[in-house]
Parts: sequence; C-alpha cells; structure tokens
Amino acid sequence: MTNDNYKTSQSSLIDIAEPELPERPRNVNIALALLVIALAVPGLRALKELQDMHFQVENVGSLAMYCAYFGVLVALILLIARAKGWARLVFLILILIEFARICTAVGIAWRRAPELWNYLLTAQYLLMTVLPVFLNFVALHLLYFSSGNWFRKS
Repeated sequence: MTNDNYKTSQSSLIDIAEPELPERPRNVNIALALLVIALAVPGLRALKELQDMHFQVENVGSLAMYCAYFGVLVALILLIARAKGWARLVFLILILIEFARICTAVGIAWRRAPELWNYLLTAQYLLMTVLPVFLNFVALHLLYFSSGNWFRKS
C-alpha cells in the first residue's frame, strides 16, 4: 500500500518567512537614534548612582518601578522601530507626562522653594532631566510630522 494518510508535511515552521517591513525612512532612523540617546543618558546616570552606592539599594520598590518604566520605554522604542503607530502614541503620552512633571517641579521651585532654583539650573539637572525630554520631543516631531506615512502602512 502506497497511500499513507499520516505522512508529515514537507514544510516546517522555520521555512515560513516573516513579513518584510517597509524600508525605514531616514527621519525615522534619526528619531530612533535620538530616542535611544535620550533613554541612555538617565539610564547611565542611574547605573552610576547604583555603582556609587555599591549596589546596596534601600528601597527595592522604587528600583523595580524605575526598571519597569525603563523596560516599557525600551519596548516602545522597539515597537516604533517596527512601524507600530500605537507605540508612537503611547510614547508621546509618557513624554508629555514627564514634561508635566518637570514643569511642576519648576513651578514649585519658582513659587515656594526659591532655594531649589539653583539646583534646577545646574548642569546635572539640565543634562539628566531636561535634555532627554527635549531629545524625545525632537524625535517625536520627526516621527509625527516627517514620517507619518511610514506608520500608516502598517
């Protein structure tokens, strides 16, 4: 008998190709580089602070929250790189919340705690807090106004 109904298929899951992404525009590549830089600056600062404390953390919960937030941002950047428009919107919302937090801190320092105004003008605060938000806004501008058609295709 040559008719074998239980014969295995010749194709495998490994042979199935993943759908190809459209070519990424130059503005999206620039925006992704800015997003990675904006994420790396505070991430490296946090790592340096942990090293200065010899990795002895008193509040594990805040460290876990920071790591979770960092992980969400990394995941969103990866999804933006794969042309997911909804990830771009979620990233925009998170950056707007961060911008509101910075504005609140400046407003409180301006009205109620003038002694903090000197700290808000230090290079450390400007480079570690304000610069990443500025870079994120520039990147989001590139993603929304220079590359919107690339996201509509997916």
